[in-house]
Amino acid sequence: MKQKNIVVAACLMLSGCLSFSCIHTSQDPLVQNPTFFNLTTYFNKEIDKLEQSPLQKVHKKVEIGGAKEEKIMEIKNWRSELSPFLSSSIHRPSYADKYTVDSIFGKENQLAELRYETLDKKLKTHKLDIKFTEEANIHSIVIVNYNKNDLYGAHEILEYIPRQRYSILKTQAVILLEESTYKIDGFWMKE
Repeated sequence: MKQKNIVVAACLMLSGCLSFSCIHTSQDPLVQNPTFFNLTTYFNKEIDKLEQSPLQKVHKKVEIGGAKEEKIMEIKNWRSELSPFLSSSIHRPSYADKYTVDSIFGKENQLAELRYETLDKKLKTHKLDIKFTEEANIHSIVIVNYNKNDLYGAHEILEYIPRQRYSILKTQAVILLEESTYKIDGFWMKE
């Protein structure tokens, strides 16, 4: 009897795996499920490209509480630099029913934009907007994050345009302290 249960369980698992794999027919590994763009995979690939290419200069502007600084620099740790983007992924099985998705199609019925908006305001990432070029490459990614509890609140707007610019705008408020804002803009320098 025990052996029969194991065989039945194995058959059920195999058929479940086969039916699940049939659902995901996209050729693009970044869009395994067409309704959920895999932000983590995308940024990991971007970071790999950036870290493997010769160091590129970035014109970086930082503003913290009104104080501004800008300089031209080489970013050596892109994983750290782009960590707010990596931590904004909504590509999780538990989020399957937590976001609405709006697909916008352009010329010749080609995907031009994906827009996600949370249904659960407790989640960090409230909006994710991905625009595509006519060649089906990423044109831009905009992310809006909120994080709030009884002691702390933060609002973050992230924008990434591959090999052109990235920006991070964060406003945070901690109880009994003044609200603080910082902004980072990075622009790739043309060689």
